[in-house]
Amino acid sequence: NGFLSIRLQNSVKEDVKIKGNNLITSKKDKGNHGIGSRNVIHCINQYNGQVKYSCENHVFECQIIIPDTLLNQKPFTAVE
Repeated sequence: NGFLSIRLQNSVKEDVKIKGNNLITSKKDKGNHGIGSRNVIHCINQYNGQVKYSCENHVFECQIIIPDTLLNQKPFTAVE
């Protein structure tokens, strides 16, 4: 048994602020932003996986690791 590793990178105009692996929005309406990143963390945690965010030199990165034994099980469910 092993793990499935997913690494996503995207260039950004300004480095993304991250505190304790939580993304900090720079938008004024903070209550309506960040839902997607919370859903990602919630879904990956359901499967004993890990999510790590980083941002350096205008490159945002999200690393996801989940046990590969879970790939044939029930689909991920998002936070409602």
